[in-house]
Amino acid sequence: MRKIASLAFFAGSLTMLTALVLIAVRIDDAQFAFLVGSIVAALGRFASYQKTDDIVLRRLKVQQMLASVLFVGTGALMLTTLRGNEWIGCLCIATVLEMYSAFRISSVEKQKDNG
Repeated sequence: MRKIASLAFFAGSLTMLTALVLIAVRIDDAQFAFLVGSIVAALGRFASYQKTDDIVLRRLKVQQMLASVLFVGTGALMLTTLRGNEWIGCLCIATVLEMYSAFRISSVEKQKDNG
């Protein structure tokens, strides 16, 4: 099950990245691809969640899930906003949360293994 969840997260993330490139070159309907990719990535993230005793790791995992929800919100904003630029703020916040959490999780796990 965990392997399927990881594959879903990877495929969804790759779809999101491809959709952002297509949006940058002004391809119509790329917003739908981003929304679908973000939903698949979020489902993969939620399915692979493991509860841990370490409170720092738990907080970082929750931040990653929040980032996944914000990516889905970004896809929804892409489809619903009139001016079309509001989704960029949501995307930036989700990306910062995701990057911070990913780097901190690897750092905390290294410290945990070494000490």
